[in-house]
Amino acid sequence: MSSKNAVAKALKILGSVTMVRVKGVNKSTGAQWLSAINIEVQTVNIDFSTVDGFKIAGVKAHQSYEVTTHSNVIGAKFFQGNKRVISEHIT
Repeated sequence: MSSKNAVAKALKILGSVTMVRVKGVNKSTGAQWLSAINIEVQTVNIDFSTVDGFKIAGVKAHQSYEVTTHSNVIGAKFFQGNKRVISEHIT
């Protein structure tokens, strides 16, 4: 559960996909994707206090390969050290 009073710590971006690349590749919707990613990072950071890093899984918004009902998503994986804690489709 999210707490409005919780203070989120900064999470380290892991992997080669950066926020700058997400914005550039998605062109007209790039800024919206950055906002959606930031919101998800803040939410996961509060809900999973042990998470210390995240990896954006793919630079371009796309149809999910695993969940056919999820279209136009960017995947993200959240880690505590080397252990994946949760994966999300960001929309």
